Amino acid sequence: MVSIVIVSMNNVRQLYPCLDSIRQFTHVPYEIWVVAYMFSPENLLDAKQKYPRVHWIESHEIRGFSENNNLALRQVTGEYTFVLNDDTYFTMPVIDQLVDDFSRIENFELGTLNLELRPKRVAILSPRLDNPDGSVQVCGRPPYPWISFIFDFLCNPTVRVSDYVNQKGLFQSYNIIGAAFLIRTEVFKSMGWFDENYFFTPEDIALSTRLNLQGWQCWVDADASLVHLGGMSGKSTSMTQTALMPAAVRGTVLFYTSGKPLLRFVTRCLIALRSLFKILSHGLRYLFGRSQHHRILIIGNWNIFLTSFSSRSPKTLFLHYYQRLSH
Repeated sequence: MVSIVIVSMNNVRQLYPCLDSIRQFTHVPYEIWVVAYMFSPENLLDAKQKYPRVHWIESHEIRGFSENNNLALRQVTGEYTFVLNDDTYFTMPVIDQLVDDFSRIENFELGTLNLELRPKRVAILSPRLDNPDGSVQVCGRPPYPWISFIFDFLCNPTVRVSDYVNQKGLFQSYNIIGAAFLIRTEVFKSMGWFDENYFFTPEDIALSTRLNLQGWQCWVDADASLVHLGGMSGKSTSMTQTALMPAAVRGTVLFYTSGKPLLRFVTRCLIALRSLFKILSHGLRYLFGRSQHHRILIIGNWNIFLTSFSSRSPKTLFLHYYQRLSH
C-alpha cells in the first residue's frame, strides 16, 4: 500500500488533473490524502463530490509546507508514502515503478550497476521531474554545503556537475526535492516527519540531509518521470511573496548555521548586503518600467533586510508580513 499525500492551497484547477493522472497511471494499491488548505466552502464541497475516495483534511489556519503535510502524514497507513505537489501530473506509472525499484534494490536485482548496498538502507526514491515541454527540470540533487548556499544566494544558482545528479537509470542521489518522492513510512515516522521549524524551505533538504547523516540513502530513478508545473512559474509573483521571502531566508539560515553562531553572523551580514543590492537593482528597473513584479521584489528584499538579524521563527516572520498585507 502506498499513501499519497498532497497539499493544495484552494487550487482545484491544478489539483484535479493531478488526481486524475494518479488514477489513470497508478495500479499498485494506494490511498490519497489531500490537505485542503484554505479551501473555499464551494471548492471543498465540489472536490469531495468529485473524488469521494480521497481522504480530505481541512486546514484553515496559517500553516507552512511542513505543518500541512504532517497533518496527513500522521494518519497514513501505507508501507510507503508518496509526497506530491498538486502542480504535478503523471504521464506514466511513476509510483508503480518506484515501488518496483525498492523491491529490486532490496533483492540486489540491479543488473549491471554493481553497487555495494545493504538491504533496506535506501529510504527514499525520487522520480525525474520534467517541465511541460519535456525538458528535464530536476534529476537528483547534490549535497548543499554552506558555501554552495552562499554562492547561489549571492549569484545566480548554477547546475553543479555531480555524480548525484543527471545520471541514467537508477542511481544514488543525496538531497531530494519535496515536489515528489517515495519514502518508507516507518523511516519517515522515525524522523518525526517534516521538521516544522521550517515554514517555507528548506524542509526537503533538511529531511534528506538528516537521513544521510543517519546512514540512509536517497536514490533517483531517471526512467520514472512526472511533469512539475512549478518549475516553469518561477517568475510569477504576488504580494504574498513579500511575506514568504523573509520566512524562506530565515529558515535557510537556521538550517545552514545551526549551532554555529559565528557562521550565522557572517551569513546574516552577507544576506543584508545582498538584499540592499537587490533593492537597488529592482528599484532602478521599477523606475523605468513600473513593473509590479519588481515592486514586489523591492518590498520582499526590504523585508529580508529588516529581518536579517531577527531571532524570530520563519512562521512568525511570515505571519508578521502577511497580516500587514490585509491592512
